[in-house]
Amino acid sequence: QVTKYHTGVFHWSLILKSTMFSPAIIGMLWTLVCVALGDKTGQQNSTICDDEECKKLVSQVTKQMGSSQPCDDFYNYTCGNWEGDRELKHRDIKIKAIKDLIALLDNATISPQGYSNATEKLINAYNSCVTTGGDEVRLRGAVQSALSTYGLKEWPIQENSNNENNDYKEILKKTGPRPLFRYFASEENSTAIIFMTKPEEFFVYDTNAGGISAGSLSFRSDDSETTTDEYSDYSEYEQEEETAYKDFINKTIRLVNNTFPESKISKVIDDIVQFEKELHKFAFQASENTTQVTISKFIETIGDDVPMVEILNKDLKVINYTVNSTTEVKVQFAEYYENVVKYLNNFTQQTAMQNYIGWVIIRDMAKAERTTLHGYYLEYRNRTLVTGLSEEKRDNKTLCVRQLLERDLMYTAAANFYIQNKFDNASKADVMKIMEYMNVTFQYIIKN
Repeated sequence: QVTKYHTGVFHWSLILKSTMFSPAIIGMLWTLVCVALGDKTGQQNSTICDDEECKKLVSQVTKQMGSSQPCDDFYNYTCGNWEGDRELKHRDIKIKAIKDLIALLDNATISPQGYSNATEKLINAYNSCVTTGGDEVRLRGAVQSALSTYGLKEWPIQENSNNENNDYKEILKKTGPRPLFRYFASEENSTAIIFMTKPEEFFVYDTNAGGISAGSLSFRSDDSETTTDEYSDYSEYEQEEETAYKDFINKTIRLVNNTFPESKISKVIDDIVQFEKELHKFAFQASENTTQVTISKFIETIGDDVPMVEILNKDLKVINYTVNSTTEVKVQFAEYYENVVKYLNNFTQQTAMQNYIGWVIIRDMAKAERTTLHGYYLEYRNRTLVTGLSEEKRDNKTLCVRQLLERDLMYTAAANFYIQNKFDNASKADVMKIMEYMNVTFQYIIKN
């Protein structure tokens, strides 16, 4: 009877061995393995776990075990060395799956109860990408709509506008922390924590600080080790690179705001470039030192009573998550934050800061293919890379789907949407049977 029970356990375990384990499933499997290995009575005349597949499974599960005693920290005991992740991993998507997803999205309709909010965003984003393309009027409207959520709809902001008297704190409350202050969510000991760090992508840089910008030779896309002889002096290359960047900004301003005064464009561009150089200098010179503190303590560290709670919540409330003064964050390169705050506290040209923030938002949007903005981006990159870039020759729908899959939220939403619509009820029922069996088995072990 025991042998039969163990055989059933490992039969289902082998079915699951090629899936991406979650901590809960690993815990269940480890418990089953412990029972199978610990019960000598029922295995005397059996060949359970003598085959290579079973031994491999046991090895995989035992490697995930931590160093704690089970009654002290059961999570660490079962999953202490687990190297997985709760988020879906980006993988190379098969062409057939892309085509299937396109077909599903083409036929998708949004109903009040039909889809989750993330799925609705996926469908809307896909439809917008497919139908907008090179339509400059609609593109201009889309960019202005995106900027309006940051209080920057009239970008570029003019010095005599109503926004001129806003200090940097009020501006950041409307725009959120990025691109001045970079952050991301990290997971440690099964708990999410916000990681505050410095920005890394700069397209121009302060020559006195050193470093290399995002468009320079260190970011070349070719695989060869040969160098270019086009520039006899590297400073000449730096100048050409900055000129190309300014041209990129210039064309973008004319596209996004075709009523902006011609005589003021040059100053806006110079202010954006200079502001970015200052940020690069602070980022390059900041020493690395990581600490975990409450947000209130972090505010004390950087000075000037910066309303970091409100600034972070501008972004985080979109995902129904908020922080408060007692929330702990990990801070890396605190010196960068201190220097930026000092700089902004003495900075009088707030429109330059607003225009830089708006520019970086648009610059990121320019990476989306098959738009006029992307054409400007490619032109800039081709002038600053040793080996140029070219737009991929794929149909518009494929490009749109692949671009959506580059974003974590959309990747997960697409996966859920695909599973919901691609697999029939019988397949879903089979999965639920396995999960039900695992649940019953786990309860049986606990009770006995």
